[in-house]
Amino acid sequence: MGSNSIQTSWSRQTSNLNSSTTASPPTANTPTPAAGASKPPPYPSDEALQRAWDDLPDRDIDWSSGSHLPAMDPQAERIAEAKRAADAKVQAKLDAVHDRFSGPYTVNGASVPARPMFRMNVNANNNRNELVKICQKAHVPGNAINNACMGRPTPEQLVQVTQALIDAGKLPAEDAKLNTVEKRIRNMQFEWGIGVDCAGYVREAATAVHGKGAQSLVNGTHRYGAIYSYLQTPAFKKVAFIEGGDKKVVHPKIHNMSDIRAGDIIHLDPNPNGQEVFGHNVIVHSHEVHEFATYSLREDLNARSPGNSKVDEFLKGTGPFHVLNVDSSWGAGSTGEDFGGFRRDTWYYDESSRKWGYFDHQPPREFKINATGGPQDEIFTGAFRPASAK
Repeated sequence: MGSNSIQTSWSRQTSNLNSSTTASPPTANTPTPAAGASKPPPYPSDEALQRAWDDLPDRDIDWSSGSHLPAMDPQAERIAEAKRAADAKVQAKLDAVHDRFSGPYTVNGASVPARPMFRMNVNANNNRNELVKICQKAHVPGNAINNACMGRPTPEQLVQVTQALIDAGKLPAEDAKLNTVEKRIRNMQFEWGIGVDCAGYVREAATAVHGKGAQSLVNGTHRYGAIYSYLQTPAFKKVAFIEGGDKKVVHPKIHNMSDIRAGDIIHLDPNPNGQEVFGHNVIVHSHEVHEFATYSLREDLNARSPGNSKVDEFLKGTGPFHVLNVDSSWGAGSTGEDFGGFRRDTWYYDESSRKWGYFDHQPPREFKINATGGPQDEIFTGAFRPASAK
């Protein structure tokens, strides 16, 4: 990646995740060579790129050699490499949590993974008594049943309860909408009132990443409480936060945004003018910083949301632009829509305008700019990390 952006971590392709498969084009500092090694034309209507172009020396350059790039300080390069290695370890643990929550399940002798469905304790569960009988017959412990119905199971508990239902013949029949075994499993989880909510998913992921540092999140009654109250205890430190704590400001200033790293927990409060009333919790899978609206950032957004004028509107800011990939379990609506349950979403933040960009959860997942102070039309409250973490 060119000197105009800092790569702090990278994402891993997993099933049904919000990530582009289009190869990234060259960055602003590594344009495509033109015939005769002459300069290629600058990207139109981008003042930052035009200035960078004007500053280039007046001579032919071998663009493939990298000689046009400034040398990186050896110590800074070692620090950057150490950060990449640390992030890679965290991401491997987060990917493993996703995989554990996804089974696999045995269906007609075949092994099938299925990302976990969303579940909150406020949902009605008319099948609870029958579910208990089925699980008892399959020797599933009572706490596994209870936790799965509360949206706070361990990955293994959710898999146990789900497999018991499959073995009892409760998997719905295939139809036009439920046209894969994975969709049938997730639909069954929703109909039987089992799954994991955002706090439940983040608790398990944080514990996998931070060990004892996050253990208080899943101990005893803490497993069932609101996660935000525990994030404000001395066991955690606030990494990034709103200036003055005033969440009424439309676009509040966020301090220490660049300090957010893989494994940090982000809490969102509900927008008082929106439909969401519970807020949301996610865990950061990766964080990348672009010092300005790079060519690669623009192309990536345009590839994910083609022909959307919101992309150009968002990138009019001067940056730095932050790209956060976050893991969580998301609401599935009243009918158990496919966008519910585990997703890895991408959020964008421009420090200059203090605006957030994100993708709508429903197809075609168009790019949107938040009208409040956070992504997903909610309010960014802060990013948190166990106090014991280095």
